[in-house]
Amino acid sequence: MEWAAFQVLRNPAPPAAAPSFFTSTSFSAAGLSNYTVTVSCTRTPSSGTVSDSATALAFYQLVADARSVPGSGARHNTGTPPLSYVERQHSWTVSR
Repeated sequence: MEWAAFQVLRNPAPPAAAPSFFTSTSFSAAGLSNYTVTVSCTRTPSSGTVSDSATALAFYQLVADARSVPGSGARHNTGTPPLSYVERQHSWTVSR
């Protein structure tokens, strides 16, 4: 989530225009080959800004989904998941 927030809030650094958004980025870490993390971003409005008095803002919904990989790398959707299956999702909304 911190990586995603940095991409939105500081890359490029203000006062440069806010970035559009990134659709989806996946990560995997050494030693954690059975897990994957996918981070996605949705910008509102999709282009331009909205006004709050004299302040122009864009809002970003950031979602990080971390899970163990049940073979195919897909989310476990059917039946009872194996006892070792783990999934966690966090979301943040940031504005710039």
